Amino acid sequence: MIENERQYEITCDWARRFQEAVDKFDDHPREGISPGIRRAIRAGMEAKLSDLLEEIEEYKRLKADPTAKPKEQPPINFDGAEAHCELGKHRRDKGDMESAFSHFNEAIRIRPHLAEAWYHRGVAKLMRSDLDGAIADYNEVIRLQPEYAEAWNNRGLAKLGKGDIVGAVADIDEAIRLQPNDVDFIRNREIALALKAEKDEEKSRS
Repeated sequence: MIENERQYEITCDWARRFQEAVDKFDDHPREGISPGIRRAIRAGMEAKLSDLLEEIEEYKRLKADPTAKPKEQPPINFDGAEAHCELGKHRRDKGDMESAFSHFNEAIRIRPHLAEAWYHRGVAKLMRSDLDGAIADYNEVIRLQPEYAEAWNNRGLAKLGKGDIVGAVADIDEAIRLQPNDVDFIRNREIALALKAEKDEEKSRS
């Protein structure tokens, strides 16, 4: 919280610097840094800028009305869960699955309700053909965040891999309901329906 004019000037200066850094962020891409890590860095910069601007506006409000009370500040979460999730995604994309799982597990340990960590660990399990493990992780994502369309789609793919075509179609249908224009979801549904038709034809012949 800004308490005097000196602090106000310093905060304004920092806000200006962060704004310039955000504006020029995409002008200087760095080799070897994954898009996920870059998004995390930019998101952190934008979050800090937002905090600074809020402090500036709050100081202006209190200065204009000395009788006003400061807004109650929500607790800031610096537990590192998102950072571990981003690092897990980065290591997974590099093929270092052991390190990826270590980061995803740590993110979940720190913040068990972080749906993103469960989802990306499920992706890693799907990549390893651990279908039951992937389904378990996607179950948790859907419990935490029922409108997470990608989790419905991926759980459908895992069920498809286990031969549960009816369950797969139901999950992918839900993903399409949430995101009707996603071409990957639509394609996956067509694949599942084609497999279902083949299976039904085999049954009719027997």
